[in-house]
Amino acid sequence: MFIAIVQIVVVLAALLASNVLTGPWASVMVVVCAIGIQAWFEALQPMIVSVHHGYESLVAVRRLLQIKHAPLPIKDTGCVDLDSMDTISLKHVNFGYDHSSLIYKDLTLDIPKGQAVAIVGASGSGKTTLFSLLERLYDYSGLYFGRSQ
Repeated sequence: MFIAIVQIVVVLAALLASNVLTGPWASVMVVVCAIGIQAWFEALQPMIVSVHHGYESLVAVRRLLQIKHAPLPIKDTGCVDLDSMDTISLKHVNFGYDHSSLIYKDLTLDIPKGQAVAIVGASGSGKTTLFSLLERLYDYSGLYFGRSQ
């Protein structure tokens, strides 16, 4: 769009110059004027792009500040020291990204301290979601606790 405007202005300047100038050097002067005007517009183009990118950056900063000041969607029930736990337990956990369709329904899981556990499954089966629940990145219904024996 910008290049089209530049070319239109150059053509208009050439037409105006051709009507004003006469003599053997008139066509040379028209070309010189046209090149000068085009060079001037080409010098402006990076500034116009910079203003556009500056506006995009301003919009991004405003959005980041909105996110920063937004309330956390997860209700923190307190921190538990992992070293004091003998078992990590999930009891009767229900979770779904959409409340109408649950990914986990009545999930119960016990992981004893020091035991290696492999979570395997097909792509999209909920492995990452399970770890996100363990890290408290999402809120869910049910119990999540560590037991000391």
